[in-house]
Amino acid sequence: MATRSEVAGGQVGEEAMAARAGEAIRRSSFAVLVLALALLGVGIACDAWPWVVDDAFISLRYSRRLLDGHGLTWTDGEAVEGYSNLAWVLLCAGLGWLGIDLVLAARLLGIGCTVATLLVLLRSRLLPDSLAARLCAPVMAALATTAVWAVGGLEAPLLMLTIALAMAGIDGAVRRTDRRWRRSLLGAGAALAVGCWTRPDAPLWTALAATLLFAARPIAAAGRLRPVLWLATLPIAAVLAQLAFRLAYYGDWMSNTARAKLTSSEAARGLGIDYVTSAAVAMRAMLLPCLLGAVAVLLRRRFVLLFAAVGSGAWWLYILSVGGDAFPRGRLLLPSLAPLTVLAAHGVHELARRGPRAAWAAVAVALGMIGLARYDAAHPDGPRQRLSDWEWLGYGTGEWLGRAFAAERPLLAVDAAGAVPFASQLPCLDMLGLCDRTIASSVPPPGTPFVTGHHRANGAYVLSRRPDLVMFGVPPGTPQPQWLGGRQLEAEQEFRDDYRALLFQTGTMELRDGQQQDLRITVWGHLDGRIGAVRDGDTVRVPGLWLDSFRTPCSLFTPAEAPTPELAALRAATVAAGARWWLEATALGVLREDAVQCELRTVGRHAVDGLRLAPGRWQIAGEPPLPGARWSLEADSGCAVQRDGKTFAVAAVDGATVTRVDLVLELPADAQVPLLLRRAVLRRVAQK
Repeated sequence: MATRSEVAGGQVGEEAMAARAGEAIRRSSFAVLVLALALLGVGIACDAWPWVVDDAFISLRYSRRLLDGHGLTWTDGEAVEGYSNLAWVLLCAGLGWLGIDLVLAARLLGIGCTVATLLVLLRSRLLPDSLAARLCAPVMAALATTAVWAVGGLEAPLLMLTIALAMAGIDGAVRRTDRRWRRSLLGAGAALAVGCWTRPDAPLWTALAATLLFAARPIAAAGRLRPVLWLATLPIAAVLAQLAFRLAYYGDWMSNTARAKLTSSEAARGLGIDYVTSAAVAMRAMLLPCLLGAVAVLLRRRFVLLFAAVGSGAWWLYILSVGGDAFPRGRLLLPSLAPLTVLAAHGVHELARRGPRAAWAAVAVALGMIGLARYDAAHPDGPRQRLSDWEWLGYGTGEWLGRAFAAERPLLAVDAAGAVPFASQLPCLDMLGLCDRTIASSVPPPGTPFVTGHHRANGAYVLSRRPDLVMFGVPPGTPQPQWLGGRQLEAEQEFRDDYRALLFQTGTMELRDGQQQDLRITVWGHLDGRIGAVRDGDTVRVPGLWLDSFRTPCSLFTPAEAPTPELAALRAATVAAGARWWLEATALGVLREDAVQCELRTVGRHAVDGLRLAPGRWQIAGEPPLPGARWSLEADSGCAVQRDGKTFAVAAVDGATVTRVDLVLELPADAQVPLLLRRAVLRRVAQK
């Protein structure tokens, strides 16, 4: 029988061993954290930087306008909830209020939330106390998805952090034997409440956690209902508060982005399958050890493992059902990485428990997964895993347009509603409907292909808004429309009558990604809009930038009821003329002396087609005058023009009060081009 001193000595020995084990775990956790941060830094530098997704600038435009005193709005006029990340918008605005550049603020938040998630995983008891299990945190850090969205500018890292905090809080509540489980569940609920303000679909995580708490009763002494109430009260209050704000401020029951994007259809599910399959291949370094984690769920029956498995599975199925996302690297699946990391860690821990050799084998598996993650990051497979390269071109395009037309403040209609509107700070119209309620509510025509976030359209409505500038496709713009709304717009006869394609040359610009670019911006402009012909009584001032603008005579996309060889030939000729116009660029709008002027690059004929003029006698002069240049008016449609010395007599047909003419400039063969022209001034000297 052991003596009292032997028992005491044994207890001291066990305490010493426990202390040494705890110290070893702390040291290994610190080393693992350093490794994870290093891998995250390598991923950001090699796989992500300097990329920022275009939609991040939509959120940042809301942040900027909030700071500027315009409220949570995207543009002037009707307030529309075109963001789906209220907490992110407010946090970015908060950093902006401190004087931090908003793009940098979004990146700091993304990196900070990612690092905080790693700290929560390693400092809490979510991961088992084995080296192999804790190495799953560096696996997460090594994934390209993690690095890309740490700096991508959107809210996914914040939602990932809130889920990690909620899991830690729930796990702490389940482990407690005293009444302090309430505090742990309340903290978890607070994290989930922030998540509900981070994405409108985040309440799914709260619903899953509450359902599992009710069904599994992991806190047996508390009964079924009380833990659910302690967990769900704050998230429910957050959802109701945002709904009340949405109704009061926007007059709407749901986020406009949800209205524009969400569609449950066979086509959406098909895209969703492609989305999650591509992401699964890219994230296989984490998903493979999760297969071992499924075994751990069955063997250990820990509530946190059940929540990790069910929550991740339900989230992936939800993303599949809504068609996934238009952005690369599995953005919408990033929030599930925290529970997947927990699941994978318990999986490799089960392997490590089988003995010393198995423990080293588990470490080797974890290290192999880190290597696989880095390999997959460096070799993206498929278009959904490749980053786009035009966002900073959009930022430069927006900066130039904002400087060029700061005084006129034209209404700019865009397909890409992020970088160009943010950098330009001009009034804008979102033709894809994320920030426009009318377009988001428009039902796509039958047979319209489903493209996530890009299938809503209303060309007639866009035309009714009379935008001054229209940019099709991604910046710096294309002459032909890319999406359905642009094609509907181009099909309208009024658009073809009143709009012309314009070319602007920015000159060499220093873009925010460090590159120098000379951008050629392609937009369609309204000839009688804010940057078009200015009418003051009998004087019409036509900016030189309209010279050699392109006017399309027919719709290139609308199917004709009775297609004819003549129509096919006209369309082919229009496409050829448009390509020649873009490539030759005989006249370009350039920014000189804080004003957009026309740079005439060739001698010979330059013209503005279809200028509206009232009948009468007109004189023409250029500002500044061009030596040897000759101005004239030519009949366009529904009128007759006759030259009379230095004036031109415009006579309308059938008594029309306004008619169309072509304004023509002839440069002599010996003109020293390029020449700059600010405007042409037409004065009516007689009404007949």
